[in-house]
Amino acid sequence: MLQLQISLARETGATLPYLQRVFDRVRQDRGYSVEVTFHGWDVIWKELVNTAIYKRGADLSDTGSTWIAALVAMDALRPFARHEIDQLGEPSSFLPSAWQNVSLVDDPRVWAIPFLADARVIYYWRDMLQQVGLDPQTAFLSPEQCEETCARLQRVIAVPWVDITDPNRHDMLYHAASWIWAKGGDFLSRDGKHILVGEPAARAGLHTYFGLRRFMPRTGQPLDNVHAINLFFDRQAAALMSGPWLFSNMKARGFAPEHLAQVGIALPPGPPFVGGTYLIVWQHTRHPDEAIELIRRLTRPEFQAEFCPEAGLLPVSQEAWATDIFAADQNYKVLFRAMMNGRSFLNIPLWGIVEDKLTLAFGQIWADLIAQPDQDIEAVLAEHLDAAVSRLNMTLAQ
Repeated sequence: MLQLQISLARETGATLPYLQRVFDRVRQDRGYSVEVTFHGWDVIWKELVNTAIYKRGADLSDTGSTWIAALVAMDALRPFARHEIDQLGEPSSFLPSAWQNVSLVDDPRVWAIPFLADARVIYYWRDMLQQVGLDPQTAFLSPEQCEETCARLQRVIAVPWVDITDPNRHDMLYHAASWIWAKGGDFLSRDGKHILVGEPAARAGLHTYFGLRRFMPRTGQPLDNVHAINLFFDRQAAALMSGPWLFSNMKARGFAPEHLAQVGIALPPGPPFVGGTYLIVWQHTRHPDEAIELIRRLTRPEFQAEFCPEAGLLPVSQEAWATDIFAADQNYKVLFRAMMNGRSFLNIPLWGIVEDKLTLAFGQIWADLIAQPDQDIEAVLAEHLDAAVSRLNMTLAQ
């Protein structure tokens, strides 16, 4: 019996039954089996690179949105033909913010198909905002309003805001992006050849983003994702940025419905960062037709509507968002607005290097501000950001 191999970035007890149902139906309908391998986010990039280099292993995989261009540059992926895209539905059947990552800046071919999405939004405790008379609809509308909201929250809680400051976490870029975009700045020029994050507009956004430091915990140590979320879960912080998995994490920890009802979602002050995973077909596969068929099943609206809430991620299918579970939930309505208004980073082959170097620079900025919170932000930005931008511009010019 023909066996199709797929590698995926995650597995939980809640989502495995949904996947197994799809794989069992493939066996029944098509007469071949599907073998799935799961990789944690800490090792998945290494696994993808090994597959690309040695050209063996999975027939198709899912990959992060910011990794697609690098895999294309390694000549490892098989582009999707027009008739294959037609089998999956028109591009308009996917959310525009998800579809924007399927091609590269200078290459219109489709290299990946959206699978699961995430959008970075602000989570807050409703009762804390109510205590200081804040309207959730306007509390986070602009960088300045975020600052005012945190200042007022400081009357009732010592830590109004918490965010990731761990230099090993790219989440810092995904969160800061909304502040940069709110001020009209960006990370890259439209041709992908120049770093713009040091320009005045982006710099103004970063000033307001890092300016929230005075509302964050004075730990003296970098905050990783787990620590930041735990502070929020324990009601030691009033608000934070995170992805759509926050509610599924809270449910998994046994939060009572009345506690879950106290958590609200707001859009960040600028366009939310939209990421997620994409399904790619490896160039070495000997089963391209079967790979396309499996992608079609995994992106069907009915599968997405069932699977995504359990996975803690968001559908990429337009039709899935019209189902009751998403259309009737106020929090999902905010997340849908985030998906419709969100942006991603440009797909260029060297983006991985750009992201790594900027993450390191942001981590150094946070380290300085954590060690000496009263430092001048502009001076700290100049010390760490200017050098990183200069080196990256030389890299992109090569």
